[in-house]
Amino acid sequence: MNKLSFKLILLLLVLGNIYSATGQTDTFFYNKNWKPTTQRAKAEFFRLVTPIDERTYKVKDYYINGVLQMEGSMIASGVEAFRDVEGKNISVGKFTFYQKNGKKESEGMYESDNKVGEWKRYYEETGELEIIRHYTAGLLDGECKTFYRTGELKEEKRYDVGVWVDGGKKMYYKTGELKLVSKSKKKGAVDYTCYKKDGTEAPCDEVFDGEEYTSTIFTLVEQMPMPEYDINKYLGEFTRYPRRAIEENIQGRPIIKFYVDVDGSIKGAECVTPDVPEILQKEALRVISHMPAWIPGKQNGVPVKVYYTIPLSFKLQSNKKGKKRK
Repeated sequence: MNKLSFKLILLLLVLGNIYSATGQTDTFFYNKNWKPTTQRAKAEFFRLVTPIDERTYKVKDYYINGVLQMEGSMIASGVEAFRDVEGKNISVGKFTFYQKNGKKESEGMYESDNKVGEWKRYYEETGELEIIRHYTAGLLDGECKTFYRTGELKEEKRYDVGVWVDGGKKMYYKTGELKLVSKSKKKGAVDYTCYKKDGTEAPCDEVFDGEEYTSTIFTLVEQMPMPEYDINKYLGEFTRYPRRAIEENIQGRPIIKFYVDVDGSIKGAECVTPDVPEILQKEALRVISHMPAWIPGKQNGVPVKVYYTIPLSFKLQSNKKGKKRK
C-alpha cells in the first residue's frame, strides 16, 4: 500500500468515526494558507464542526493526514459561518493546539475571542513546557515565565495590561544563577545588566556570545531596528517609476522583505508579492537593497538580525486630459 492510499484510508476512518458518533458534524477543507477549497486534493487541513447549542459549536481542525491540529469552541451565526476561517466566529472556552507530530503546541482559555488567564506553550517537536503567560482581555498581564527544555527557569517577565513593566525582566543560567536583569525602558530603549555565572557584571554580548538566538533571524525583538534617517524621504527621492511601466500603464504595490543585520546593514531583500509585475519588483528591490544602514535590533541588549517588510506603491494618476501620469 502506498503512502497516499494509507493517508486516504486514515482520513476516511477519522471522518467515519466522528460522523457515526454525532450524526451532525459538518466538514470544511482548506489549503495551506487556510483558505477554503472544494478541491480536496489541494487541501492541507480540514475542519469538523459540531453544534453544542443554537449558537455554540465544537470545532476540531486536522492536518490532512488525520492528526489533530486544534480543538475548541466557537460562537457563530450558523454552521456556514465556518466555511471561511476568517469569518466572524468568536472563540470561547478552552483551546488546545497541536503540532504535526501530535504533541501539544499551546493551550489556554478564550473569552469573547480574547486570550484570558494562563496560556502554556510547548517546545517544538519534543513537547516540553516552554512558556507560561497570563492574559487579560487579550493583553499580556502579570508574570510570564520561560523554561529550559529540562525544566529549569530561564526567564521571567512582568506585564501590566500589555505594557512591559520597567525592570520587569530577569534571566537565569540553567544552574539558577542570575544572568540578566533589565534596568529601565524609556522610549523603546532597554538597559540591561548582565552577569557571569560567578556573579560578576559583564557586557551582555559577552555573556550571550555563541548562544543560538544570536544567529537567528527574528521577526520581533525587544528593541526593533530603525533607520537613523527619514525613510519616507529616502524612498521618495530614490524610487524611480520605470519608464516602460509608465508607457504601458503598469501599476502595483510590491512588498519587500529583508533583514537588518547586526551591523545595521540591509540584507536578503526579496519580493513577497509575486503577482506584482516584475519590472516594479526589480525597482523596489533596488531601492530597498541600497538603503543606508539602520540602527540594529537588540534582544537582551545584544544586536541581532531582524526581519522587516516595506511596501512600495507604484500608481499612475490621470491628468485632466485623461492621460496617465505618476
